[in-house]
Parts: sequence; structure tokens; C-alpha cells
Amino acid sequence: MLASGDRDGRLYFEAGGEHMNAGVEVIFHNPYLKIRRNNKDEAAKLAGPDWNVLNLLMKALSLPRIGLYDQELIKRDLIAMAKEARERGESLADIIGEDPKYFCDSLAESTGAATVGEKLLYWLELCVSNLWFWAIVLFLEYTQENGIMEIPVVFGSVYMALLFCISGIQIFVSSKYVFGRRMQRLVPAAAGFLGAALCCLPLYIFNDQQDLVWEIHAGIVFGVQLLLFLLTKLVFYIHMYHEAVKDGG
Repeated sequence: MLASGDRDGRLYFEAGGEHMNAGVEVIFHNPYLKIRRNNKDEAAKLAGPDWNVLNLLMKALSLPRIGLYDQELIKRDLIAMAKEARERGESLADIIGEDPKYFCDSLAESTGAATVGEKLLYWLELCVSNLWFWAIVLFLEYTQENGIMEIPVVFGSVYMALLFCISGIQIFVSSKYVFGRRMQRLVPAAAGFLGAALCCLPLYIFNDQQDLVWEIHAGIVFGVQLLLFLLTKLVFYIHMYHEAVKDGG
């Protein structure tokens, strides 16, 4: 018979092992990541015209119209349709018909929109990824032969960080204008430009006040941003894992 301490220790290690297995499952056996990789590989094998049509359709079916996992399921089916069409001497465009907008609208209506949580998580992941790239640039810029230097933070730096985040709003409007007229297709870019302009407006107003706000070690910027990047990715993968499992993936 196990003593109380031994029994508690065994339960602790068993619980730790379960959490570790769950982490491995989320990262290395994630159904969402698996289907996304397979779709990317299979799409690369399509003929040029079919790939172009597929790319256009998936732009029209992107967030926020359809959730990310549902997008990959639809993409898998469209790739299969394109392959079957080629065997019959047809193209994916022939299968879709003369009104691809109606085809996408019907799919979106029957599938359902992405949840608010998924939209926010995707936007956050995009922002952190952009800021991670910026952190790498800053780290390399302020790393000299004599060591890592302090980064001077001014108002411009703060608003540049905001720019990376606000410009991401265009992803939420781009899918609505894929099949629009030429001027309508410029709306997503205009939304990003407007976000950037609003971000830079305070820079113009406070142009004479570009004083130093504080200094921060480049290594701290790199380390904190790396931690945020990895944490955001992990949360995103966990969410997509549960979405895939919920749908029977």
C-alpha cells in the first residue's frame, strides 16, 4: 500500500505527463495544421488556371466570413473538385460556373461565420507576428560589436508599433470586395492606409515633441516579444486544435 506522499507524487507526475502529452498533441498532431499543410502541398500541384481560381475563391471565403478550420475543409474539397474536373478535361472554373460570387455566398451562408473570439485571436496573432519581425530588426540594428545597446523609445516608436496593429484591420474587409469592381477592390488597401494615417496623425501633431520617452535594452525587447510570439502561437494552436476536434477532425 502506497503512503499518502507517494500516492500524491504519483498523481502529480501522471497529471504532468497528461499535460505534456496534450501539448505535444496540440503542436505536433494538430488536425488544423495537418490539413493546412496537405492543402498547401496539393494546391501547388494544380494547373495554373485552377490554382488562380482556387486562390480567388479562398480570398472571398476568408475571415471574417468563415472560420479558419472550415476554410481548410472547403479548400480541400475544392482541390478535389479541381482534380476530378481535370480528369474529365474540364477546369475548376467550369465547375464553379459563371457566377463565383454566388458560389462563395452560398458556401458562406451554409457554413456560418467565424466567432468573435476567433477573429480577435487571429488579429492578435497577426499583430504579434508583425511586431516580432520589428523586434528582430531592432535587435539587429542595436546589437553592436561591443554588445547590445539601449533602444531609445520616442513617440514615433510608440505610434509605429500601433501602426502594425491597426493596419491589420484590412483583413476583416478584404473578403467582401474580392468580386467587386476595380475601385471596390481597393477598399481593403484604403482601410489599411486610413488606419496608418490615423496612427501617424499624432506624430504630425506632436512633431516638435519627439523627446526621448525612455530607453530599453534591446535584449529585453527581443526576449519579451519572443515570449509574446510563442505564447500567442500556442494559444492560437490550442484554439484551432479544439475547433478541429469539435468538427470531428
